[in-house]
Amino acid sequence: MTKEYRDKFKSVTDGNEYEHFISLLKFFQDYSRDISDVYYGVYDRRTMALIYVADPATEKGMVRKPGDYDEIDSDEMDTFLGWDGKEALYDISDTHEYGWLCTAGMPIKDKAGREIGFFLVDISLTEVLRGMGNFALKYYLAMICVVALFSLLLLRRSRITLVEPINQISKAAYLYTKAQSTEGMTEKYFEKLDIRTGDEIENLSETMKEMENDISNYVEELTNVTVERERINTDSFSAA
Repeated sequence: MTKEYRDKFKSVTDGNEYEHFISLLKFFQDYSRDISDVYYGVYDRRTMALIYVADPATEKGMVRKPGDYDEIDSDEMDTFLGWDGKEALYDISDTHEYGWLCTAGMPIKDKAGREIGFFLVDISLTEVLRGMGNFALKYYLAMICVVALFSLLLLRRSRITLVEPINQISKAAYLYTKAQSTEGMTEKYFEKLDIRTGDEIENLSETMKEMENDISNYVEELTNVTVERERINTDSFSAA
């Protein structure tokens, strides 16, 4: 980081091309919200460093001027400088300054096809995990709401198709049994039921209606027979 070292990078910022390039990188970074940083740099195997050439970062502690560098490990160096062009080019590392980072990139070549640098993108895995955690939390909250709503609907349906019909049948049975102690019962309690659940509850209601009608008819026939017998006995006694 001597003056002589810095002087080597003065030509990089001369002219409008550098500002246009920074603006382009900044636009790309703003457009992709998941990206922590996007920049152009050179991997130097001799010093085991990533040298920044163009970086649009403006946050305090994140600004990298041309010539600034970060020391990197041999795995990342081998990954980028030894890329065979077939698989995705990226490296995941735990850095002291930035935390867990996924650095992905593509090599930049000159007209002669020589590799002169890399277009690089950093994605903070800490932010990714935080986003996944927020998504999981929202997902579980949504599932809880869905389960709660489903439970309310199921409870309401159970009340309509099970609890209320059974209560109606139970009430009719109670009134019917209580009315048995009175003479001349003519009211039909099960006949008033209007249960249409389409299941065994409705079948039970229809069975109780038939039973009530059968008992009513039987009682009516028995009453008629008894009356007829009494009439015959009375006529016979009068004739004697």
